[in-house]
Amino acid sequence: MNSIDSNKSCEKAKQSLIETSAPTSLTSKQPATEAPSATTHETKWQYLLNKWVLDTKDEFYYYWLSIVSCAFTYNLIVVIGKLFFLLSRSVFNDLAYGYYWIAWLLVDFIMDITYVFDMFVRSRTGFLEQGLLVRDISRISKLYLKSLQFKLDIISVLPFDLILSLIFQRSIPYLRFNRIIRYPRFSDFVDRTETRSSMPNAFRIFCVIVNIIVIIHWNACIYFFISEMIGLGSDGWVYGPLNKQSLPDGVEDTLVRRYIYSFYWSTLILTTIGEVPSPKRNIEFLFVIMDLMCGVLIFASIVGNVGSAISNMSLARTKFQNKMDGIKQYMKLRKVNKELETRVMKWFDYLWEHKQSLSDQRVLKVLPDKLQTEIAMQVHYETLRRVRIFQVKHFSLFLSGSI
Repeated sequence: MNSIDSNKSCEKAKQSLIETSAPTSLTSKQPATEAPSATTHETKWQYLLNKWVLDTKDEFYYYWLSIVSCAFTYNLIVVIGKLFFLLSRSVFNDLAYGYYWIAWLLVDFIMDITYVFDMFVRSRTGFLEQGLLVRDISRISKLYLKSLQFKLDIISVLPFDLILSLIFQRSIPYLRFNRIIRYPRFSDFVDRTETRSSMPNAFRIFCVIVNIIVIIHWNACIYFFISEMIGLGSDGWVYGPLNKQSLPDGVEDTLVRRYIYSFYWSTLILTTIGEVPSPKRNIEFLFVIMDLMCGVLIFASIVGNVGSAISNMSLARTKFQNKMDGIKQYMKLRKVNKELETRVMKWFDYLWEHKQSLSDQRVLKVLPDKLQTEIAMQVHYETLRRVRIFQVKHFSLFLSGSI
């Protein structure tokens, strides 16, 4: 008994010693816990520069790609468009000077800043290695700096146009074609959007239409550029009074008229309709030949892409219809009664109305168990009647599922 009491007293002494020492240990550790919170606000930018790594599966990455894609789309459309507009100085001189020039310069600068920041995002975008996301910033940055993509990104942001625009006090669009090199980012955004879309086939058709419009826009601007270089109104092919299709008598020569006719001419050529004035000079013949060849390829692309998208859109319905026809044929061969056949067809209508797909199992497996049982019982009724165990008085109740 004495030994037991002594053990209890020892345990109490240990417990009291722990309780008395606990506050001091907590107070000694308290300043250490406060230190990180005090420096949190000071290290936000340091964290962004030194520790922040972006996962390509993050929502932010997708939204950032959308911003870069907007900048790319602006450059894709406006670079060649500005070349068209600025060649029309006699019609709309203010586009190249004054406040319009400042507006062009400001928007171009914003798009260039977007490209530059995108390079930083690329240097912080992790990659998968053996299924795991690599978060080592130094390794990610070195890999990006050594890649071909980094060199292309540098070329795409060289500000030759801004420097010369400030020197000559006017917009010079010829030097912004390098901005189009950032196409892979736009392509990545389109692929991710197609994956996220609930109607991928409709989205593919939309992309085909947009691509065709952009190609026609570029070709229209090149046509007017060639017309300007040859001389507006110098013959019946270029834009001008001698080309009655472009500028009939009594129609005012405006910038809108020039662009609309150029777009119309480009559409007729690239769709291989070709109801345009015949070329007169060698350079005009060469340009029309190249356009007709491109038009054949574009037409084939339209037919192929749209046809593929439409067939994919009807693929689910075709599979559904084939399996429904299989069940119809099965019930007809087995002489299933009309009432049960109607119930089966109603079930198929219910599946299609609620957008439920059919499995790849045998055709009967798509039906509920009750309908499968009733079809099986009616098909094998005569055979089952010969089996003694099924020769019950109320076998019809058994067939109906009442017992």
